Amino acid sequence: MSVTSMIKETKSKPENLSFDNYQVHQIIYNDGKFLIAWGQAKNKTMRIAMRWNHEHLGSSETFNNTVWFQIPETMSIFMLRSILGVEFSHSEEIIKVIRDLENGEKWDMQIEKDAESGKLDFLIEEAISEKKQGLLKEI
Repeated sequence: MSVTSMIKETKSKPENLSFDNYQVHQIIYNDGKFLIAWGQAKNKTMRIAMRWNHEHLGSSETFNNTVWFQIPETMSIFMLRSILGVEFSHSEEIIKVIRDLENGEKWDMQIEKDAESGKLDFLIEEAISEKKQGLLKEI
């Protein structure tokens, strides 16, 4: 399938607007002109992203590639809460995404707390030992 025909096909299906920079898992807001999605960024993190639909002002394509504006994680929960209950939003899905994000924040806070308290020092010792033994691979 040519790039041009692929782009034409995706215009009618917002959930298919995934390319290398962002893979849509779910459209959580769609008023026909503007989209908000939950998906996976190139670095494998889950993110909220938004874009205009191609046929409307603010076309979100660069060199025939769909472009998603990815929201910083610190802004995601605030933004999602602001569209809860708004016409064209999918509130049940938004609530699930908010819960996922909040659980991730709690996890991150717990990891930081454990690292500061020394509970994770054994992992550092393990890594140093394995490096000395030549068991680690470069990534």
